[in-house]
Formats: sequence, structure tokens, C-alpha cells
Amino acid sequence: MKLAGILFVVLGFPIAGAAQAPRIAPRASTVFAPSAPPAPGMQVNLPETHWKTGALVGGLGLGIFGAYAGYGLCMDSEDPTISTGACVASGFGGFLIGGLIGGVTGAMIGGLFPKGPVPGE
Repeated sequence: MKLAGILFVVLGFPIAGAAQAPRIAPRASTVFAPSAPPAPGMQVNLPETHWKTGALVGGLGLGIFGAYAGYGLCMDSEDPTISTGACVASGFGGFLIGGLIGGVTGAMIGGLFPKGPVPGE
């Protein structure tokens, strides 16, 4: 019993000491310092575009069409077990899918058109 206690103390304490050793970490980066001013060549000066308008128009337009198509295709099915609630869910799914596709496409198309100068400037 004494031998087991001695072995536990001799073999157990170095493991506990190693678990509490100081953590070795890399030095703080000087490249990403928060107080460093931005480099003059790194500032992006892009013109304002109509991407938000395109996303809104495309998303709503294709979303409404998707809802109409999803609901209409569901109601035209010949399966008598389909309820109106299931068709409303199909219409909602069509709105989401159509809105996503139309919104992304509209944003890409609207991003091609720069905004004109604001009157009075």
C-alpha cells in the first residue's frame, strides 16, 4: 500500500505540474495592430450602384411569381389528398425560392448601373 502511494505521488505530480505549465503563445502581430492607420493604396473607393434596388425589385417580382406558380401547380394536381393548406405551403416555398433567385439576380444586374450625382452637390 505504501509503495502504491509513493508511486502515485512520484508519477502523478509531474503530470499535474505539466498541466499547469505556462502557455506558449505566438507574439502579438504588428501587421494587424488596431492602432495602425490604413495604407493609402488599401482604401477601396467604389462608386455607388443600384444593387439594393435591383435586389428588391427582382426578389419581389420573382417571389410573387414563384408563389403564384407554386400554389397554382399544387392546386392543379389530380391528387385528391392534397389540402389547401399544403398548397399554401407550396406557394410560400415558391415565394422563398423565387425571391432568393430573383433577389440575387436583381442585385447583380442593379450593381452594373452606377448611381448618378445627387442634385445639389
